[in-house]
Amino acid sequence: MIEYRLDKADSILYVRPKSKLEEGDFVQLAKAVDSHIEERGSLAGLIIEVTSFPGWESLGAMAGHFRFVRDHHKQIKKIGVVTDSPWEMSLSIWRHSLWQPR
Repeated sequence: MIEYRLDKADSILYVRPKSKLEEGDFVQLAKAVDSHIEERGSLAGLIIEVTSFPGWESLGAMAGHFRFVRDHHKQIKKIGVVTDSPWEMSLSIWRHSLWQPR
């Protein structure tokens, strides 16, 4: 499950994984941001607040995560990770999500 909030004024998506990621999480995120991206051309930022990477509930959830990244990574200008975990955990999140820095 992912909690999220879209700050439309500043064009920033805040996400907070609360438990294993579900396929529907990424459908909901796409619904939340796609019209905003269409209007504005991009998101100014994505802020991920995480204490540890919770994993995926299923293979479908992992595939949904990868599709979301594939479909949106070029439309997000900056990404931040907020955590109190060791630095390696932050790097693990990037590796697992296959996010390609620009």
